[in-house]
Amino acid sequence: MNKYSTVVEDCFWIQPSIFQDHRGTFSEIYKSSKLDNLFKPVQTNYSSSKKGTIRGIHRTPYAKYVTCIKGSVYDVCVDLRPSSKTHLEHFGIELKADQLNSLYIPAFCGHAFLALEDCTLIYQQDHEYDAKLDQTYCYKNFDIQWRFEPTIISDKDCNVCK
Repeated sequence: MNKYSTVVEDCFWIQPSIFQDHRGTFSEIYKSSKLDNLFKPVQTNYSSSKKGTIRGIHRTPYAKYVTCIKGSVYDVCVDLRPSSKTHLEHFGIELKADQLNSLYIPAFCGHAFLALEDCTLIYQQDHEYDAKLDQTYCYKNFDIQWRFEPTIISDKDCNVCK
């Protein structure tokens, strides 16, 4: 398991080792000790999306650890922490099921992804979800270079762009 820094302070991505043989595939996609015990999951979520779906940008006061287990997404972390030295900078990465790579989004950073194909994500949080703490920002902001224009957008995400 390798950990890579990004341009956003405290945001990183993980490339795990993948072991394959005649039985199938095995990989450790999350291991607390490899992340310096920085992240302790409290809730695990499952999300499936059709190609062209955009979700976010959502900002929460808790950290997330995102892994694509089917298909691929362009996953983005936006630094929305006013006191951060990388405030308003963003980092994007393609998460692919065949690579099992993951993105760690620090607390108070924005998170969004664009489904590059039909996909399924598993993401963990270090706090239970609370809708009252979720803030939504327009995905068109922050000069993010999305791979293509989204075709499926929730009312919640679309309304903040008006």
